[in-house]
Amino acid sequence: MKKTIIFSGLFLSILINAQKNNVMFNPFSLAFGKIQVGYERPINSNMTLGLTIGAKMSSGVFKISGLNTNAIQTDDFNYKGIELQPEYRWYLQKNVKNYTGFFLGSYYRYRNYNNKLAIVYRPNSADDSKNYNLESGLISHTLGFEVGYKLPVYKNLFVDFIIAGPGVSFNKVTLDTSGVNIEDQFYTDLAAAIKEKYSFVNNLNPNLNFKKDGNSNRSSKIVLPAFNYGIKVGYSF
Repeated sequence: MKKTIIFSGLFLSILINAQKNNVMFNPFSLAFGKIQVGYERPINSNMTLGLTIGAKMSSGVFKISGLNTNAIQTDDFNYKGIELQPEYRWYLQKNVKNYTGFFLGSYYRYRNYNNKLAIVYRPNSADDSKNYNLESGLISHTLGFEVGYKLPVYKNLFVDFIIAGPGVSFNKVTLDTSGVNIEDQFYTDLAAAIKEKYSFVNNLNPNLNFKKDGNSNRSSKIVLPAFNYGIKVGYSF
């Protein structure tokens, strides 16, 4: 009898705690070639911790066009990889059962992407053409704040809105050049092509360059503004 009471108490405790769990899915991330799922759990009466996990499989319908200058042409960028985003939220209205309404929060986002890049390099003229196939990588660390609203719609279903999420991202772009003999001028021309294509990079990173990073890699660090936004649908249990 005693064991039954203890087991029943533990089971009831699990059920009570389970009612505070939230799972979410971002259907709109599919348009960007990503799958995103999230989990949120309270830590007190109006604060929660969460984690979003994402897998990027393609550029989706929003393709990032490649570089196209006199010296360098590339195909479109099509990064793939994973992303993780822990979050902290403070709900302005205490609602132990559903944790809904307006909230303020902070987030950290980690991304690890890679892309096979075909490059045509013409250092002197159109007749002097070289072709490189390189593995490009992107590792990004983002810190930011967010404002959002969680709207209950039916029973345990809800819609989660991130209204604004400004932040700053610290990015490292790498090129794996193992087995490929590339002259130093190529990296200077590559940095110039990036600045020409993306003028904001030139404004924020005037000293952009690709330095040696290990025996066979070149890398460059880029600091950029970041944003966190989206709409998720979820279920509380």
